[in-house]
Amino acid sequence: SVVEYPRLLLIQFELSCTMRRRSNHHYALLPLAQRRPWARLDVLPFAIGYLCLIVLDHSQHKHASAVTDGGGDGRGGGGWWNDYLADALLPLAMLLHAVLRLACVWSVKTRARVGFRSCRKTDVSWTHVLVVPPPNGGGGGPDIVEVSRPGSVSALNGRAGGGANEVVTVDFRQIRFRCCLGASGADEEMDGIWTATLGSGPIFSAATPAADETEAAADEFHTLHFPVDLPLTFYAQWSGHGTAESLSRSGRLYGKNSHPIPIPPMSALLSHQLLQPFFLFQLLCVMLWSLDEYWYYAIFTLLMLILFEWTVAFNRLKSLQRLRETLRPPIQLWV
Repeated sequence: SVVEYPRLLLIQFELSCTMRRRSNHHYALLPLAQRRPWARLDVLPFAIGYLCLIVLDHSQHKHASAVTDGGGDGRGGGGWWNDYLADALLPLAMLLHAVLRLACVWSVKTRARVGFRSCRKTDVSWTHVLVVPPPNGGGGGPDIVEVSRPGSVSALNGRAGGGANEVVTVDFRQIRFRCCLGASGADEEMDGIWTATLGSGPIFSAATPAADETEAAADEFHTLHFPVDLPLTFYAQWSGHGTAESLSRSGRLYGKNSHPIPIPPMSALLSHQLLQPFFLFQLLCVMLWSLDEYWYYAIFTLLMLILFEWTVAFNRLKSLQRLRETLRPPIQLWV
């Protein structure tokens, strides 16, 4: 009827919003493949540059020795190039190398460019993901997270055959993202977990994407779908996990209901404090002051700066320990 047609369009619109909600998480996840140690941008280019400088310095000294043996003044024929440029390039290269290494510590995106290479999701060589949270989203800054590959959907469901989708999971600050790589690109394990548990009809039809939306969502990262928008018949018939297989499958999909607070070692906290730009600027000032005759005052200032940074790192460690002590220990509960 005329009255039922707008209502049907409204229901279809709500279902479409439910299907697209998982992909519209406003997080940017970029697949990365870790470079080999010798292929990093802070290793291979500088190794070639250092080798060229060594060859240049060796040829300079060899040419100067030949000129000296011939009765000259020991200077090469290249003038200032052979005398000063080779000596100035080595400290400049070392300074540039140190700045790049420090930039990798200060910036996550710089560390991603230097130590990783970007690749497609269909490439099997990617091992990490650069996760960029939305601005003003309360998720902090970006970070590089290692991916987990538990296996294919067909293998996890106990089925064999071709066309299996490989599941890739990323855990970023208690948020789990999933990506299915395969023929269909649909997350069959998550979309069918509650239907397989009940074993009755397409009860998860509200979250089953259409054909055109499946192609758009293929090979995309999406968040977990929790059973909060299912039909009322699901909640009326639900009586818990009836089998150990259903319980293990849900635990593998959603993970443990825990919020661990790791305690970093004191050395990691102290090194993080000592590599901050402000402390390095103070260290440079101390080195300049040491060139004067009051070098012992500069050394005393350096010791006081290190003691202050150690105090800050120790306070951070004690704060994390107090925060961890607020967690209640798990207890066994029979239901």
